[in-house]
Amino acid sequence: KDVDVERNMTTIKANEQLYKTQIEYNDMSGAMETAANLVALYRCSLFSHHPVQGLALFRLGKLQKQAVLQQDISGASLTASIQSLTTAVQALKICFGSDHPLTKEALLELQEAEQELSIDTLYSN
Repeated sequence: KDVDVERNMTTIKANEQLYKTQIEYNDMSGAMETAANLVALYRCSLFSHHPVQGLALFRLGKLQKQAVLQQDISGASLTASIQSLTTAVQALKICFGSDHPLTKEALLELQEAEQELSIDTLYSN
């Protein structure tokens, strides 16, 4: 059991470093993939509403939204961003409360993604 925990932590640390490097070098496609991998790793390692998992989902949702709005990455979707941000907001509310600045920032990102999706839906019909 301890070996699995240690291996998970090593994998998480390596992915966190990879994510930082991808952001630094503006590799948004790679960063989004790594952020999704980190969410999966945190889901395996932490309880469902752990603050770190909420932060990882927030980071992923922001990247997904940014990719769609900048049309940077094929396959990015506002629906995926909304799902990530919704789960992030839920986790952050449980951990920090509704009035915490981070929760408010995540909620604002979620509202912006929902508005963008409704605008896209309106103009695609």
